Amino acid sequence: MIFYSRKPIVILGITIAIFSSLPVFAQETTEADEKVKAFAIDLPGGNPTVPPSVRPVTVPSTSNGDFTISWSNVGAQSYEIYMSPNGGSSYGKIQTLGSGYSNYSVNNYEAGTYRFRVTACNSSNRYYCSHTYSNNVTVTLPKYTVSARVDGGGGSVSPATQSIQKGKRTTINVSKNTGYEIHSITGCNGSLSGGTYTTGKITSNCSVTARFKKKTFSATSIIKVENGDISPLARTIEYQKTGKFTLTPDSGYRSSSVIGCPGQLNGNTFTTAPMTASCYLNPQFVKVFSVTTEASAGGRIDPVSRVVDSGMEAEFTIIPDLGYETQSVSGCFGEYSKPVYTTTPVSSACTVKAKFVKKTYDVNTNIGTGGKVRPEHAVVDAGDRLSLTISPDIGYKISEVNGCGVTFNGTAYTTTEMTVDCTVNATFEKIDYEISTIVEGSGGIVSPSQAILNYGEKQTFHIIANSGYRVLSTHGCHGSLHEGNLFETGAITEDCSVTSTFQKTYQVKTNTSVGGSVMPLKRIVDSGGKASLTIVPALGYSILSANGCKGELSGNVFTTSEINSDCLVNVTFKLDTTERRVVFIHTDLQGSVAAESDENGNVH
Repeated sequence: MIFYSRKPIVILGITIAIFSSLPVFAQETTEADEKVKAFAIDLPGGNPTVPPSVRPVTVPSTSNGDFTISWSNVGAQSYEIYMSPNGGSSYGKIQTLGSGYSNYSVNNYEAGTYRFRVTACNSSNRYYCSHTYSNNVTVTLPKYTVSARVDGGGGSVSPATQSIQKGKRTTINVSKNTGYEIHSITGCNGSLSGGTYTTGKITSNCSVTARFKKKTFSATSIIKVENGDISPLARTIEYQKTGKFTLTPDSGYRSSSVIGCPGQLNGNTFTTAPMTASCYLNPQFVKVFSVTTEASAGGRIDPVSRVVDSGMEAEFTIIPDLGYETQSVSGCFGEYSKPVYTTTPVSSACTVKAKFVKKTYDVNTNIGTGGKVRPEHAVVDAGDRLSLTISPDIGYKISEVNGCGVTFNGTAYTTTEMTVDCTVNATFEKIDYEISTIVEGSGGIVSPSQAILNYGEKQTFHIIANSGYRVLSTHGCHGSLHEGNLFETGAITEDCSVTSTFQKTYQVKTNTSVGGSVMPLKRIVDSGGKASLTIVPALGYSILSANGCKGELSGNVFTTSEINSDCLVNVTFKLDTTERRVVFIHTDLQGSVAAESDENGNVH
């Protein structure tokens, strides 16, 4: 502000008050000063008039710091605006306006009470000015919201919102994420210093917007690349992003590696690692030679060819087809360690050659007791099959055949296609034959009732007649009946049966008186059969009678009728007075009389 001071001077012994236009910074005018009467002097050209009062000088009673001072324009040459803070009596000039003004706006006043004075002047001589005062205006400053946000990510700002008094400034912390940098920050008329954004004086609600961008780094090729090229020569890559470069080797060379920027080379494409700093690319190329292959029928070489760095070895896998094997491998001065062929360090183009031959496999047999197989051994080409004839011995049958994937087609056994040495196993077992028994009619049993025999074995059966029966006949299975009614089969070669027949029998018993005997005393007779009994009187006796079993006596022989039940023959003797003679009776195994003779052996 510029203030005017009043200094007295003496001219010809007269004291005159003169206003100086020199600025005084430590002195303000007061209302009392304006009431002091000064002596006016005549000025050259005449004295100016004192302008009338500019009443009313008006201001609002309250304000937010921005308001307008108004007055009546009285046609003065100038209007000087003075302000007194906090209701004091000292005023300081804040503005001088020209003749056409009737108001003046003030801004950004601090909180407090203010009074204003408008001085209308027609001359720089203050004695030709009028002064008019305003009422008091009370300034209460409002608060405004200052908000902060991030557009697009990459960092943060804080605090997000603040309530700031009008006319004040505030700060906002700006933080960038790793790999980002501040692109711009605007709003609230502020400025950025480091990580702090300071607003201008706040006069209304406003917003601060921060924008971040990823850091970028350069990946640049060295100036001179030997034995090849790289494209592009440089890339600008964002933080944590990767960049791709294409390597082009000269003829006879290959892309070997890239020194400098970390990354990975795949073929002729180099991909940088995620970028965190700028770096240089130094592509490396090495001399290469072609190693080709030749394989005969029956196999292959993998790979078919290789491009090998000068001075490096190359490996090839030798792969015979199914049923073939490797006969030889040569070329490029290498060594074969099945299945890999390794060249010596390569210094020129060369060829690896492999020869394959058909593979053979041994088919052996393992035969158990009871049969044979033909052939017992064979050498079979890979992929071929072998047919075998398996024959059981007499009395045996095939139990199981396995091995070599063998199958049976109804006439022969055939292996699967041969891929390995193998053995055909065959086992045999004796054939079981069933011996059954048959009883025709009734009258007895055969024990056991049946039997299971292996080939060539024999079986003995016990033929048991029921009471009142006898074994009539037993036959079958090439057997024979032995003493004790034991029937033994012949050697068994097939299923067969033993048939037995039993005959019903009856007892013919005898009852004799004193004077002789009957031979035999008892006969067992088949049903329907007859029995002959020899009656032998004792010395001095003769046959008196013989009866029973409906038989008849003829001489000394008593013959029954057909026997159908047990019966009794009664023989009675009498004392004989005639000449006596001795008769010898001869019987067969059944007890029947076969012949008679005298004591001299003469047969009657």
